[in-house]
Amino acid sequence: MTFTKTIPVGLLILAAGCTFDAENKRRSWHAATMSRSRDEGRLAPPTQGVDVNGRLVNLADHAGKVVLLSFWHSQCPPCRALFAHEKQLVVKHSSSLFSLIGINADPDPTRLRATIEKAQLNYPSIADGPNGPVCATWRVDGFPTLVLIDAAGKIRWRTVGAPDPSELDNRISQLIEEIQVVTR
Repeated sequence: MTFTKTIPVGLLILAAGCTFDAENKRRSWHAATMSRSRDEGRLAPPTQGVDVNGRLVNLADHAGKVVLLSFWHSQCPPCRALFAHEKQLVVKHSSSLFSLIGINADPDPTRLRATIEKAQLNYPSIADGPNGPVCATWRVDGFPTLVLIDAAGKIRWRTVGAPDPSELDNRISQLIEEIQVVTR
């Protein structure tokens, strides 16, 4: 009887992706899904930080665009697994309509720089550090955490764990379509 109950739970964990905290400790699937929609519909809080090259990355500079915030750290396997798809998103969508901003929780910028170079990331990542101020503002409790913000600056979707790529694509495309409908 216990065996039949653990199979569905195990499948749910696999579907959601493993989540990790800044110390690379696994978080439970239940804790990850509890944070999914708590901020949806609210305005995104002011968000800024410095990347590994000392450049300011400010969410306000992307006003009027769909923005995907990707909270990650280098020792998080599901975070690294998202890199290829995230790079494709940046190439696929016009930079006038879409931006992707990473927020990294690595303990030192050297690890962040090495990961960015190895993965050839094509989007900026704020060097926030473990339990940093940006992660605290956004109440990030596991990695990866993705937050999708519409052109009006409202949080439209939040998920912890690696999402289904087609779901992410559809959500981004829907928000970009909203921009295009308004400007027609």
